[in-house]
Amino acid sequence: MADPILLSSSFIVRFWTLTANPKAYRHPAALELAKTKGLSPEGLFYAFCMAIGITPMDGTTNTQHMKEDIALLNRIRSGEKIFVDSDELAIIGNALGTPNWSIVGDGEEL
Repeated sequence: MADPILLSSSFIVRFWTLTANPKAYRHPAALELAKTKGLSPEGLFYAFCMAIGITPMDGTTNTQHMKEDIALLNRIRSGEKIFVDSDELAIIGNALGTPNWSIVGDGEEL
């Protein structure tokens, strides 16, 4: 039987993205960054996941949360960089216990 969370070779969907990581998106530095970006803490964490190549699957049944998630996707699709540098990514990465975030190449989009 195939791994149910492996949907293709290009992305993995994890249903527990938010429920497994509340300490990361509720970290005081993450809360402050979310506020400056005009995002909910959960929205900032989704943006983080997308910035590092994870495609989170939205499982919300809350209409307001879905509207927020769609607005975030529209911001990203319009070319907005939610994370302007590796220091901003590190706020979430460090809260997850994965330090030493850095940009790999010149001009790489986050």
